[in-house]
Amino acid sequence: MFGWMGKYLRVNLSDGKIKEVPIDEQWAKTWIGGSGFGARLLYDEVPPDIDEFDEKNKLYFFTGPLSGGLPCSSRFTVVFKSPISHGYGEANSGGFFAFEMKRAGYDGIVIEGKSEKPVYLSVKDNKYELRDASKIWGKGTFQTQEMIQEEIGEKKARVLCIGPAGEKKSKLACIINDEARALGRGGSGAVMGSKNFKAIAIRGTGEIQWANPEAVKEQIKKYSHWIEINPMVALGLGKYGTEYFMDSMKPLGDIPIKNWQLGEWEGTDKIGGGAMYKTILKKQTACYNCPIRCGRWIEIKEGPYKYEGPGPEYETCGTFGALLLIDNLEPISWINYLCNDYGVDTISTGATVAWAIEAYEKGIIKKQDIDGIELAWGDPDAVVKLTEKIVRREGKAGELLADGSQAAADKLGKGHDFLTTVKGLEAPMHDPRAFYSMGVEYATAPRGACHVTGYPSIADMGLLQPPAGITKRTGRFDPTGKGTLTATMQDVFAVLGAGVICMFGGTAMSTPTFLDAFKYCCGWNIDELTLKITADRLFNLKWAYCVRAGMTAEDNKLPKRLLQPTKEGGQKGKVPPMDDMMKDYYAFRGWTENAIPTKDRLIIIGLPDVAKDLWGE
Repeated sequence: MFGWMGKYLRVNLSDGKIKEVPIDEQWAKTWIGGSGFGARLLYDEVPPDIDEFDEKNKLYFFTGPLSGGLPCSSRFTVVFKSPISHGYGEANSGGFFAFEMKRAGYDGIVIEGKSEKPVYLSVKDNKYELRDASKIWGKGTFQTQEMIQEEIGEKKARVLCIGPAGEKKSKLACIINDEARALGRGGSGAVMGSKNFKAIAIRGTGEIQWANPEAVKEQIKKYSHWIEINPMVALGLGKYGTEYFMDSMKPLGDIPIKNWQLGEWEGTDKIGGGAMYKTILKKQTACYNCPIRCGRWIEIKEGPYKYEGPGPEYETCGTFGALLLIDNLEPISWINYLCNDYGVDTISTGATVAWAIEAYEKGIIKKQDIDGIELAWGDPDAVVKLTEKIVRREGKAGELLADGSQAAADKLGKGHDFLTTVKGLEAPMHDPRAFYSMGVEYATAPRGACHVTGYPSIADMGLLQPPAGITKRTGRFDPTGKGTLTATMQDVFAVLGAGVICMFGGTAMSTPTFLDAFKYCCGWNIDELTLKITADRLFNLKWAYCVRAGMTAEDNKLPKRLLQPTKEGGQKGKVPPMDDMMKDYYAFRGWTENAIPTKDRLIIIGLPDVAKDLWGE
């Protein structure tokens, strides 16, 4: 096989046995890799009705066939049954971990079972072992990575790990790699902690074999140039990082403010990419083989939030800045460090804090419920204190909020009217009242409210995908065809997630680009129709798992707060007309009104076993 290393590791924590599993090339063509591999194995192996902390749940870490062969191909995916949505869970991350895994000889690692004591996995060039993690259990992610590198004698090893939040099974917990890269959403860190599994350390010196090495080199040069001249990259991401969106999207009303209650706020100018560039930015950082360099390395030289290290990106500045009315990058950066070190998703954690402040304001949460902390909009000190309680699962505040806003509202029996969750997952920092297509995206993403399942608003901004059928830009407030647009973009992103390619680089490439990539990297001659059917298959398999877990069209609805118009801003008075757009979406997908993929559609796209599961003989 070209592009692939041809095998993955299966690690059984219950008996300590590790085995290599070969990858069949036809199976690889069917599922591509990344989230495709993970989704297929999850569907086949993890019963949809089990508790997420049951040892039968598994973690599927996979790279893609293009990893290392294209610019922005440094990402990898984890798939699992989510303790937040209770259905399909998926997250992906960048850095250098994916490339190191392939150089070590593996396309993926499956973690199953549960260890009696804390352990971690060490892998180097086709050699592997489980090691005692007792000394690093309880440590933050930064210290964990350093301790493991020292213990195995490999300073260049790439480490993936959980922090104390994952160990305590906080449903906000995520997995951190390469210092502050995050497999962020859905509670993967809690699943990992439930298995007493602390980390994976990996080091490789091997080479990836390409079908046409010279063509791959030329592709890297050509596509790097295309990415660099892409307007989104050239005008913002490289210089200002993802924080560029705080500045550029403000006029459009795309930034949620004060727990989604306001449409504009002057404080965004103080926490945007331009402000960071002028104040605390020390240098730009990049994932492996990436010409964009959207990562931030910052330095705060003095004061209570003195810090040097990885800086916050847009979503974090949105949730801990605009969403809370905090207009100071210094406390936001410190909170970002806390979340990374303890290992929690900054989107869900910040959104949970916003919900808590409004619940406190409305008298639903009392001072004694949160260990005497007095909450107020725009108070960074109070937010730091509350965040410390949450990430440590400490005191009454931590116990109430460490599993997210939906769980907290359920515990109190109040506060559901101003939740921002879909399928239990808090919405990220892009407003469906500013881009109607994003409403369909949040409603239908299998893992819950998610902007990167398809990110359809970028097509509304002019980044089209003609081979996929997106040939013209439509008005962001025009609901016509928004269901079709969203489903189409979700299919494009399904291929990116299986590839595994960063969305910033991937959306700058066309369908023919990917067909060439598969040809030169893997030796696969895939046509456009086959790729479209494959993408449809990938997405439907993920949703089918949710259907088997009990989800219906009732779970594909936006929360009340996201359907209340604001009185100001670029989305003033606008509310997405969800009913008509969802009808369009279901019709295009070939789903019933109750969001079940039809038997005929499943068979056509190559899922006859799923058709049998959902519809019987």
